[in-house]
Amino acid sequence: MTNTFNKKTKVAAFVFSLILMVTLIEFGSFFIISKFKKNFSISTNIAQDLLNAIEKMNHVKFFESGIHYSSVDELIYDRNLTPIKSKNLKGQLLLQGDSWAEQFLYSNSLEFRKKLEILEVDWDVIYAGTSSYSPSLMAAQVEWLDENVKDFSPKIIIQIVDQTDFGDELCRYLNVRSVNLDGSVTVLAFDGVDTENQTVYSIKDKLRYSIILNSSTLNTIKLFKLAYFRVLNRLAPVKDCGWNEISNYLLNGLNSEEENYMIDMFVDYIKSLHKIENLERVIIVTHPHYLHLDNTYKLEMGNFLFKNLKEIVRRSNPFFKVELLHIQPSKKDILLNNVYIEGDPASHLTDKAHSSYYLKAIRKQIDNLK
Repeated sequence: MTNTFNKKTKVAAFVFSLILMVTLIEFGSFFIISKFKKNFSISTNIAQDLLNAIEKMNHVKFFESGIHYSSVDELIYDRNLTPIKSKNLKGQLLLQGDSWAEQFLYSNSLEFRKKLEILEVDWDVIYAGTSSYSPSLMAAQVEWLDENVKDFSPKIIIQIVDQTDFGDELCRYLNVRSVNLDGSVTVLAFDGVDTENQTVYSIKDKLRYSIILNSSTLNTIKLFKLAYFRVLNRLAPVKDCGWNEISNYLLNGLNSEEENYMIDMFVDYIKSLHKIENLERVIIVTHPHYLHLDNTYKLEMGNFLFKNLKEIVRRSNPFFKVELLHIQPSKKDILLNNVYIEGDPASHLTDKAHSSYYLKAIRKQIDNLK
């Protein structure tokens, strides 16, 4: 009898100790998870939708955890910034590119805003410029827009192609890019678990963490999941693809394999537009960087496209017209009017120059269309 009583007491004590330990661990995990939520959790339930989006097109506009986003759309594109003042719109215009195209959204110049309003009076403009985008990501973005924007039907696409797109494509996106059987392009989000991790636009972990943190499972389980991903990412190789790597192609040019890849990439972009039935024109816009002016940079995107555009068009066989617009202010204007932002290695234009040269040239090109 006594032995049985002692055995039951020991079992009860063990169970009680186990429950107490689990409770303490869960209680401690609660505080750790609460701390993580401040840094990694977004305040809406869009994390999974956003994760799906970046698995299609690598990254979106500047993403900051803990900020409220009402939808994924606002991280991918904007519609006319000013109210449409005319009911007789000429059609829809899609503007794509990297930070040069994104500058259309964030310029504070009054001159810029006025010129932009003139454009928006005639066109339903979709601004889809996103920092560090290049043609592969633009192709993936077009498919996302086609699937998620109900009235997506651009008549004209303005594709702003920057000099850094050589480095972006060859250093950042080459190993995460794929062309699907239907011709659509996918550029997976950077993931340190199964590919080379990149420190630029690596928001996948934040979204993973957010999904875990907002789940209904025990805090202890959440903590184990977070630890699992963090350990894997610590062990993953890191590839920065910083400015030295990106600009190296401009300094030294391309080998034949890299040149063929860039041509293939542009062909794939044009092919990805075939599904847009009302598309009439694609205007590829390029411009030089500051170091092209003194021939420090040997490779120039405008020259590359001028040389290869006929081949790109022949291979992609578009039903719409593809044309090249190279914007190059004179050296005199550059020196007198501070066209480039001083000290910027990526040679971004000032707001005034962006409106004077970029917007003016694009408007002229569009207005001359018949």
